[in-house]
Amino acid sequence: MDEMEKRLAISTVIASAAASGGTIVVKEFIGRFEKPRKNKFLDAMKRWGLDPKGKTIFLMVDVEDNVAKSSRNIGIGIWEC
Repeated sequence: MDEMEKRLAISTVIASAAASGGTIVVKEFIGRFEKPRKNKFLDAMKRWGLDPKGKTIFLMVDVEDNVAKSSRNIGIGIWEC
């Protein structure tokens, strides 16, 4: 699969999730993690109604190191857009 096909597939999945109501927009996510804390990330997911054991992808404009470190041990995908 070349890069254009990959981008098309990803955008199709995102559009499908948005159309079915499977998306959540979180504003002001930057600056919430002073230190990398897995439990704080899990608590935030639960507040948003997300299952930490389910398949979840976070699309972010800017990915802070502490956010990436907080999520890496729980199998959450974080992509910088």
